[in-house]
Amino acid sequence: MQQLELEATPRRVVGKKVRHLRRAGITPLNLYGKGMSSVPLQAPTKGLEQIVGQAGHTRLINLTYNGKKALVLARQAQRNVRTHHLLHVDLYAVSLTEKMRIGVPVALFGEAPAVQTYDAVLVHTLAELEIEALATDIPQTIEVDLSPLKEIDDAIHVRDIVAPPGVAILSDPSEVIAKAAAPTVVEEEREEAAEEAAAAAAPPPAVETAEEE
Repeated sequence: MQQLELEATPRRVVGKKVRHLRRAGITPLNLYGKGMSSVPLQAPTKGLEQIVGQAGHTRLINLTYNGKKALVLARQAQRNVRTHHLLHVDLYAVSLTEKMRIGVPVALFGEAPAVQTYDAVLVHTLAELEIEALATDIPQTIEVDLSPLKEIDDAIHVRDIVAPPGVAILSDPSEVIAKAAAPTVVEEEREEAAEEAAAAAAPPPAVETAEEE
């Protein structure tokens, strides 16, 4: 896989003034890591958007800044809730010798036979697994094969997953990642959830007060 490269420059604008950077097509960055002081940086938004999109929060990025180099993860990318444009990115400088804990997305693949045979509903209940690994061993995703779901109520648990080399899965082994549920059960759960949501949204009953004579 081709390495992602990001070149950033020192940032002297802080606080609310960074809005002027964004208007000029520049996104503020913050580089931090274990045993180091936070470093304010900036990078052109156009190229940064592409890199952040490809990296997610699990793929390593080769960062060049101020004549230095660092291997980083994009730990948090803040976006405008309306336009989805980048507002700020936090970059975490990783160690090549110390293991770290991180959440890795679950990627389902294949087909669940129960869906075809019994018209079961595939329920994906766990979207991410917590792992521990060296930064260079962090997978972009943990792939989960759906083929074992052959009967209604068959489930794939965390304990069923074989971790990639160099990776330890820390999530609760008993947690369900995906299951083949009976369609009637899923429909009942949806109806119950809808009823609970409607009850929560209903205005409180009016309280009658006696008028003073």
